[in-house]
Amino acid sequence: MAKAPKSEKSPVESSKDKDLSFEKALDSLEELVEKMESGTLSLEELMDSYEQGSKLAKVCENYLSRAEVRITELEQSKVEQTKSTSD
Repeated sequence: MAKAPKSEKSPVESSKDKDLSFEKALDSLEELVEKMESGTLSLEELMDSYEQGSKLAKVCENYLSRAEVRITELEQSKVEQTKSTSD
């Protein structure tokens, strides 16, 4: 059985993960999920899509983790400033 031709490269394959914005990764992931849920993809295409989706999810998770760290640092800084002004 012949392999189905691969569709155009995903943002994960065509760009370095670190160059992919959170918004672009999330949009691409949502589009990929819609395509996978449509029922029109072959098993091989579903497997490829799942792999791409996993990579996109990891990009999103990394952005969210970094955002959480930054928020925690900002909150901690705010608490420390409040303490130093009340002393």
